[in-house]
Amino acid sequence: MGSIAGLLSFFSSAPRLTQLILVNLSTSMASVDTNGPKVTLDHMRDLAMVHIAPDFVSAILSQLILPANMAIQLDHMRVPAGSFFHNLPRIAALEAATKLCVEGTRSRLTVTAAGAASAVRMKFDVDSGHPSLLDAEWLSSLMAALPLARCTELWWLDGLVPCPSLARLTVLRQTLSSMPALTELVLFDTVLQGVRSLIESLHISSTPALGLSGALLQPAPALSTLRLLMLGTVLPPAVEKLAADRAYYGIPLQHLILELPHKLRLSEEQKDILRTLQALVGSVDIVSGGGMPAMPLPPVCYDAFSYWGCSRVW
Repeated sequence: MGSIAGLLSFFSSAPRLTQLILVNLSTSMASVDTNGPKVTLDHMRDLAMVHIAPDFVSAILSQLILPANMAIQLDHMRVPAGSFFHNLPRIAALEAATKLCVEGTRSRLTVTAAGAASAVRMKFDVDSGHPSLLDAEWLSSLMAALPLARCTELWWLDGLVPCPSLARLTVLRQTLSSMPALTELVLFDTVLQGVRSLIESLHISSTPALGLSGALLQPAPALSTLRLLMLGTVLPPAVEKLAADRAYYGIPLQHLILELPHKLRLSEEQKDILRTLQALVGSVDIVSGGGMPAMPLPPVCYDAFSYWGCSRVW
């Protein structure tokens, strides 16, 4: 296909499309008229763009009117400039999100935003020599494009690397400052131990919220549930401090969930920490042997679907 104009012409001739996958498209950007008529695809349930340049992704999304109740995947996308997020067009499925998941590894950053009947997932491939994903400004641009203020659940799964980058931890603190409705936070224990100021930012902070320069907010005032995914073999002392500080400031945790890959044998010191937690938190649950949990996604992500004979993987 020679141009985006040609692709849009195809879309307009098939308004009842329900599933669409675009892979490795090479096209000219010269013919894109962002002021031209947009194409409405009211029946679309699933849109995937795989191995496609960020400017192409942005151009296509800017020309489509898509429903809120659908799944969108931007997979194997190279790291774009921060301006990509500032220029990202309105996406109804993204605006409907009430929970977010950020997963970081050495080679990939995956961000998923999901609502009751919608989901948007962006997977960025990271060149080992590309420092962009270690840059706090880039990460802040990404997070500012998400509906943080309305989200009640955050999964920050950045602990699969030996030491989460300081840039990502900095952005996590900023993100929490922009989530007044947050009620549930899911973290790896390595993230909680990685930086002391993260604990402080969970009860009081002077960090300006994303997009609200100079605002002084109390991060996560509604936070009631903390879910720790334990990669280590001992309870991190940081969780005791967090529970104690939240209680001191009058915003105590109501539920603490400790998820372990296997049954944990507690030392006397660990038992003391657990007893303290049980006194500070309304409910403490220890779950073991259940495997690595994932953020629940709506049914639209698992509709019957085949692509070259393979089931879709979310």
